[in-house]
This record gives sequence, C-alpha cells and structure tokens, in this order.
Amino acid sequence: MQLARATQSYLAACAALESDCGRPSVSFLDECALEDTYININAELGTLQADEQRLWKTRIILQGLRNKSSVLSPVNLLPPEILTDIFVLAVDMDRANRTALSQIAREEGDNSTALARLRRPDLATVISSVNIHWRRLAVRTRALWSHIDFGDSGARSSMPFARAKLWLERAKGAPLYVSINTTGRAANIMDAWAILPLLRSHETHFRSLDLALTQSDEVHATMARWLTEGSPDSLRSLAISVPYPPQQGDSPHALPPGMMSREQRDAYFEPLRSLDLDGTYLSWGGASFRNLVDLRLSRLTDRACPNVEQFVGILSGSPTLRTLWLRRMTIRVGARMNFAPIKMANLEILGLEHIEPQGLCLLLPLLAPEPEIYIKVAAYTRDPGEVGESLTDLFARSKVGKLHLSTFVNPAQLPRMLARLQHLRTFTWQGLNIGDEFFEEMARNSTSADGTPVNAPEGSASAYLCPSLSKLDLQQCSLSAEALRGMLTSRSIPRLSIVGCHLVVDGTGDEAPQLMEEFEQCLNSSVQDVLLSDNSLVVQD
Repeated sequence: MQLARATQSYLAACAALESDCGRPSVSFLDECALEDTYININAELGTLQADEQRLWKTRIILQGLRNKSSVLSPVNLLPPEILTDIFVLAVDMDRANRTALSQIAREEGDNSTALARLRRPDLATVISSVNIHWRRLAVRTRALWSHIDFGDSGARSSMPFARAKLWLERAKGAPLYVSINTTGRAANIMDAWAILPLLRSHETHFRSLDLALTQSDEVHATMARWLTEGSPDSLRSLAISVPYPPQQGDSPHALPPGMMSREQRDAYFEPLRSLDLDGTYLSWGGASFRNLVDLRLSRLTDRACPNVEQFVGILSGSPTLRTLWLRRMTIRVGARMNFAPIKMANLEILGLEHIEPQGLCLLLPLLAPEPEIYIKVAAYTRDPGEVGESLTDLFARSKVGKLHLSTFVNPAQLPRMLARLQHLRTFTWQGLNIGDEFFEEMARNSTSADGTPVNAPEGSASAYLCPSLSKLDLQQCSLSAEALRGMLTSRSIPRLSIVGCHLVVDGTGDEAPQLMEEFEQCLNSSVQDVLLSDNSLVVQD
C-alpha cells in the first residue's frame, strides 16, 4: 500500500514536469531554466535505474517467499503424481547438464564458468527445500536420490560422506547410479576401502558404476565386491578409470586374478550396454563386449590393446552399437587381416583420438556405418598417406553429417576426401594450420570420386564440394584471410565460426586495424551467421 501511494505521487510529479517542459520558451532565461531541468532529469534517471534494480530484486525475493505456499503457487495444485514426474524429469536434466559441465571442467581445467555452475546446489536438494509439500514429495521419491557421489567434497565435509549416506537411505531399493572418485586432491584423504563399507547391502541395486580410482588395487577391490555381493542382472553401465599410467609393464586388468569362472562372470557382464575403460581393460572376448550400445576405450598400452580379430569380434557382437570412441591406444596385428567391412546399422558417433597410424589403418576398413554419423579424428603426427586413404574410403561408404578434424590432411588427398563428403553439414577443423588448398578446393566446382572435375551448373549448390555444408567451424588454427575470403565470395556458407585462430594477411603493421575491419566486413556481408572470438591478426610484410 505504501509503495502504491508513493508510486502514484511520483507519477503525478512526472506528469506535471512533462507538462511544464512542453510549454514554449519566451525568453533566454526560460531556455536556461529548461536546460537546468533537463540536467536534473538526467540525474533522476540514474537514481530511477538503481531503484528499478532494487525493486526487481525485491520482487524476486517476494516471489520466492510466495512460492513456498502450498496453496498460492499454481504448480502445487497439480496431482502429486504429476508433480513428482516433473521433479524427476527436471532432476534428470540437471544431472545431464552437470555431467556435461564436469566433462568441460576436466578438459579445460581453468574454465571458471563451468566450475562455478558445478558449485551450485543440485536440483534434488533445491526441490526438497522449497516448501513442506515439495519436501514431502521429494523425500519419498526414491528416483531423485538414486545418483550417489562419493568424491572429494564429501570426504572433506565435517561428517565424511554424510550426504551420500542420506541419499542411500532415501533411495533404498531403487536402482543406484554410483560414482566413486579417489583421484586428484581426494587421493590424499580417501580411498575405495573407506567407501566400500558404506555400500554394503546396496550392491544388488547397482544400475551404473563409475569408478575413477588412483590404484588398480582399488579397482580390483571394488569389482570384487560387486561380483560377490551384487546381482548378476542389474548393472547396465560401467566406467573405470585409472588415471595414472603404469610405471612399468602394461595397463592393468580390471578384475583381480582368478576372480570367478568365466561363466559366472559373464552373467554379471552380459546386461552391460555402456562400457568405458580408461587405463584398464577386460578380456576382449568376454561377455562385457557383447550387445553394447556405447563403447569407449582410452589410454591402453600396446600389449593390452585388442588385435584386429578381437576387435572384429567386438563389433560383430554389438550390432546395436551407437557410439564408438577410442583414444590413445591402437589395434594390434592379428593372425588374420582380410576382414570385410562390418555393416553397423546404428553407429552414429565415432571418435578416434591419437590412435597409432597402424591401428587406424587396421580399424578404419572394418567400419561400414549405415546411418548419418558424426566423426572426430585427432592424430599424432603428419600422415604419410595410408591413414588419409583409409579415411577417404571410410567417408565413401558412410553418410558423414558432422566431421571434426584435428589432424594433418595431405593436400594431394584433399580433393578426393572432400568429394566423398556429400552429406556433410558441419565441418570443424581444429588445432592445425589450414593450407590455402582447402579453401581453393571448397571454392571450386565439384570433383568426382577420383578427383576429376565434374561439369555442374555454375553457381548451383551441387557445383561445389560438400554441397550440404551449412556450418564451418575453425578453432585454434592458422589460416590465410585472403584464401578464406576467396572461398566465401565463391560459395554460400550460412554459418561460420572462427575461434582462437591466427588470421594471416599481407600488409604492414600500421595497416592491421584497417585490414581486420575489412576482413570482418567481408565476413558479415558474405555469411548469415558469423562468430569471431579470441582471434589474432598476423600481418606479413
């Protein structure tokens, strides 16, 4: 009421001021007085803006207090079953977002935005703190508390793992998604042996087990507990990471020696649909590699890697595989080499990061994905030609919709490689210098599979290589601004992103600002959607 009266008085004063300022001036003194009034109005606008911000913050506070009511907030009129479903969907989305942020934080350790968002309370805790009605619903909804995290923050609390214990109690009987992390700072204050007793009697409910452990002995102890106390038909997702490479010898096996017979173990591993092994491995011919939907293998020493025959068995045993991601490993030579490409009716994501060239040349001919696919390739060194040929052949028998290259491409192979990317919509080139040949080929008329020109109508979309390309993403590389400009004036690319790149131009240092302005004007006039961020201009005299 007080705010309403004050607002009415203020509005009346503003109306009177508007009327007074609208009268025509009849003298110089009137003009001076009017100018003083305008100066006072300008000062008042600054005060008004600050008041608006304070009122907005107050409104948010009052809304939060209002929403604690079990009656006034419209959402609380929903039946409890529907409100509970909303809670579960919201928490699932929050978990997915936090998983993505955790991945970003691991890859970019100094990403302050991701770290700040991860420090916010999780949504399950927030929901249970809104009001009594929401808290009652949340506490008795076991699915909200089924993701149990044993990590560094829980170990450092005044009551170690008190939150994890509480969530285990609330989720009792529900499928559990358990994460144990004893790496990094946590390695100095905790280990798996301190955590395993807290999980006693819950092992039969494991649906997902994510282990990031410092020592292989911790992995063996955790896996032994699951195999001896768990249920053989419960686990659907298993991720194991041993972050430190072995000081000597090979990558360790994930199971302790002599752990059960193979038949007994297979009953536990057969339900797996997602498997992520980083720095460790399981028996390549075992049940853990059958009927997978998501397979990720990372950081394996050469002798621990599968040979080509074993990998064929893995691919053949998982006909519904959707994601295959391999990093810092290889494929070994086997007794047999002449395998036909394996048709993969569901493969949509293929990641190949720093695979040994020999391993790539053995692996790529095995793959024949049928749906549209996203492919990322990051390689160690310059390729003498064999890997490029294998990639070109893979592109020929695939529908590559998105391609991320962080590897050298032989200029002589580039036209044939690009000619096979007829379905490509998004192309990302990261971390390597881009030769003028790339832009020249992209600006030229299309070529056939053997690299010879094709006569197509000039200016038509099909007259160019990668005719479906809608986004070009250039990251952390060096490129010629003139070559890029030449491509953009020859063909249309709706979206262009250039981030963290060195843009090379001819000129002098004094001309740099003008050259950069001209380059940006060219991009803005040629491309519908342009993103330029953290780039530098390299001027060549």
